[in-house]
Amino acid sequence: MQATPDFREHEEQDEKRITSEYFFVRSNLQLIRINWQDIYWIQAEGNYCSVVTIDKRFAVKTSLKKFLSKLPLPHFMQIHKAYIVNIRSIEKIDLKDSVVIIDGN
Repeated sequence: MQATPDFREHEEQDEKRITSEYFFVRSNLQLIRINWQDIYWIQAEGNYCSVVTIDKRFAVKTSLKKFLSKLPLPHFMQIHKAYIVNIRSIEKIDLKDSVVIIDGN
């Protein structure tokens, strides 16, 4: 499913982070609301980012860097050049193997 983030409410203030509890992605001629707390992680995949939520995965045409600049802090953290995680979804961190376990995934 291909989706595009709809940051129209903040176009004039591009450098500011979104402070609402949700944002919209464009998919199949529809805007779908995603709550920030429902996001487990965001993964860079070429020119797209995969946004992985509790029950779905969305392909969003934007860079990871741009996505990170919009996310509400301190709830999200970039842990790798290709991954941003929702800190609330971290179950445990394996320091020996450098692995982050996200709610059983």
